Amino acid sequence: MASVPNVCGGGWAETKAAYRLLDNARLDFREVLRAHSVPTLERIRQQSRVLCLQDTTELDYSGRPSMAGLGRLNYEQRQGLYLHPTLVISEAGVALGVTDCWHWARCYRSLRQAKPGEGGSYVEGKTSLKPSERPDRCKSCPAKAGHQPEPSVAWSRSDPDCEAYTGGL
Repeated sequence: MASVPNVCGGGWAETKAAYRLLDNARLDFREVLRAHSVPTLERIRQQSRVLCLQDTTELDYSGRPSMAGLGRLNYEQRQGLYLHPTLVISEAGVALGVTDCWHWARCYRSLRQAKPGEGGSYVEGKTSLKPSERPDRCKSCPAKAGHQPEPSVAWSRSDPDCEAYTGGL
C-alpha cells in the first residue's frame, strides 16, 4: 500500500495539503468520484463498445485496531472495508476510468448470537446478490455518457452482503 508522502512525491507542502484534504469532514468520496467520472464519461462517448468490470475487494486495516468505521472481513480477527468499483475499459483494453463505486463495512456479530447455520457474517434480511441482479449500475455508464454505443458488456462478481450494506443503491 502506498503512503500519502510517497503518492504526493515526497514534498512536505503536498503531503500536508493531502492530509488536510483527507481530514476534512466535508470531504465526500462521491464528490471525488464525480470529478473523475465526468472525464471518464467523455472518454466512453468516443468508444463504440466498452466493457464495464465490477469486483469486490477488501481494504484490510487489521494493523490499525483503533481506526473507526471498520467492520470484520472474512475472519473475526481481520477488520477493514469492502470496496466495489465499476472500471470501464475499451475494446482495446485501455482503462477509461471508474464510473461507480461503493464501500461498506460489515457489522460485527458474535458467533454466539448467530442462529444455527448462519455463521458470524449473518446480516438480518441479507439477500444473495447475483451479477444478473445488479447489471443496471454497470450498464448505465454508457447511457450516462449521452449516447448509445453498441451493446456494452457488463461483468460482475459481487459479495453476497452487498445489498445489505448499500441499501440497493
